Amino acid sequence: MRERDLRRHPAVRDLNRASRKAGRIRRKFRMLSMTIAAAMLIAHTGVPAGAQDLASVKPDLAGAKEHFGELCARCHGPQGFGDGPDGSTLATKPRNFHDCALMARDPDEQVFREIKGGSGSIGRSNDMPSWGQALEDDEIRSLLAYVRSFCKGH
Repeated sequence: MRERDLRRHPAVRDLNRASRKAGRIRRKFRMLSMTIAAAMLIAHTGVPAGAQDLASVKPDLAGAKEHFGELCARCHGPQGFGDGPDGSTLATKPRNFHDCALMARDPDEQVFREIKGGSGSIGRSNDMPSWGQALEDDEIRSLLAYVRSFCKGH
């Protein structure tokens, strides 16, 4: 039997089909295992990895202000009012960090994930890019504290 004919044989086709199905099952099992591990970590620590409570971290507000000016002000504006020059070109208006009622809706860990992975990573528009490659987790936490400081004393 030639190789091409052998591949068409019903037994070989069934074997190939079963092998592909086993691969899909292995991938699903691996994904489920990672999801369970992440859920157990969150259940154990109370927050996703990297998004510790701000109270446990001494933020570098001076460095965060500099990062804000370099990375965020183009869209969110230099004072965080959502009025930056590039913001008007976006489909979604950048957030006004002085709107304390709006800012209070999102917990720190969600805002941390949004800064790190971009707004699309938390189910919002893809207008805000990911800053996880440009900033370390501690820098993101400091930036989060800086953004939250716009609502202090209101």
